[in-house]
Amino acid sequence: MVLYECPKCGRRVEKPKGVYYCSVCGPSAVMGEVAPAPEPIIVLKSHPAMHAVWSVLDLDKTLSPTAKNVLWQEFVAAWNRRRLITNEQAEALLKLRW
Repeated sequence: MVLYECPKCGRRVEKPKGVYYCSVCGPSAVMGEVAPAPEPIIVLKSHPAMHAVWSVLDLDKTLSPTAKNVLWQEFVAAWNRRRLITNEQAEALLKLRW
């Protein structure tokens, strides 16, 4: 059995080798053969800088939940920009903002 995908709607079906059109989109959508993707391997790793941010946010009871949320979003944005920061830099970032 071969896996086919519609180029218009993305519908996937498994059928014997041949030429097929999508039953949803009609004869104008000839389905193309695709290889099934292997299951992704997800490895979750923890970084010391994240622990530093969480510990500062948890210990500082004077910050409102909204302020903590803003700080966490800024940290995540910096992390997503692939700006690697150390524990000291994360703590300095938090102290600089408040």
